[in-house]
Amino acid sequence: MPYLIRPYRNTDTPDLARIWNLHHEAMNWPHRVRPVHFESCVLSKPFFVPNDLLIIEDDERPIGFAHVAFGANAAHDAPDPRAGILAAFYIAPNANEEIAADLLLTEAMKRFEAVGCPSVISIGAEWRNAFYIGIAPGDALMGVPARDSRLQHWLVAGGFQPIRPTEVWELELDSFRAPMDRGQIAVKRTASVGKVLDDADSNWWHAVTMGHTEQISFQLFSRMQSNCIEEASLWYTDPAISGLRSHIARLWLMPLSAVIQQEMGDSGSMVSQAPPMSREQQSRERTEANDRRVYLLSETMRQLQLERFTTVRTVASADQQQSISVLQRLGFRSVEPGLIFERTIPQK
Repeated sequence: MPYLIRPYRNTDTPDLARIWNLHHEAMNWPHRVRPVHFESCVLSKPFFVPNDLLIIEDDERPIGFAHVAFGANAAHDAPDPRAGILAAFYIAPNANEEIAADLLLTEAMKRFEAVGCPSVISIGAEWRNAFYIGIAPGDALMGVPARDSRLQHWLVAGGFQPIRPTEVWELELDSFRAPMDRGQIAVKRTASVGKVLDDADSNWWHAVTMGHTEQISFQLFSRMQSNCIEEASLWYTDPAISGLRSHIARLWLMPLSAVIQQEMGDSGSMVSQAPPMSREQQSRERTEANDRRVYLLSETMRQLQLERFTTVRTVASADQQQSISVLQRLGFRSVEPGLIFERTIPQK
């Protein structure tokens, strides 16, 4: 019987979990998902569209699925058809998986083309992603794990190209010891750290995307000016959802403080029209910014230790060298490399 590609039905959820687990078992990924995880992390989102979750059947049995999705618009109140994301693409291992993958990816790309989407990011990456947060490798922020050679092969065959390497970084809190040097002592004398529970600045899109999680922030305040100069934001999955490893705190990598960010990007290159700083000034500003971030994150790690978290996880791309240097200074280690893929769609 020929393959059939159709939209998601409510009765498909157990098959989604089965396909997901079989696909990830083939790449030796240890964490299994359950149907309830799909309900919490995907199907319950108000912008979930059943017709955009494509199921491929072989002899009336689902063997794979692809999720056509979109990032938020500028107002963060609706999906933007120009921000295409292939949020999921998984095939249960079988003898004809190459054929099934080609058919399914072709159909998914037709959906993007139909709405005039100029390009598609895969698989769920960076801030544009809205689904599978908390269950996907790298919590759906790393792109495709390097170990998932099957998926990488299908994407490249379908016209996608790798555009950015990523890495998942983790810190085991039971062995964390805060670094202490002159820079840290200087920050401690001039600033303090406080915990923020209420995310008052959260927009609607972020609120519903992260609705199955708990979010916390820690802010670094200047003692002299009484203003926030750095912030660390983290999230963890709702402990009421069994099996989602709520003992792991996920760290959103923050930019440099506002003053430094106006002057230079994360790599240290000048990005504004302000009078250029000398190399010595740039180096000093960068060092002071890094010292502040290290101190803020050190105090954050101490608090997480007290709250019985076991691990802190984050994702960084290769161009975030400033952030990576801070992670390494704190004792984070790289545990999983990945790749973000993109395909450009010619506009008619």
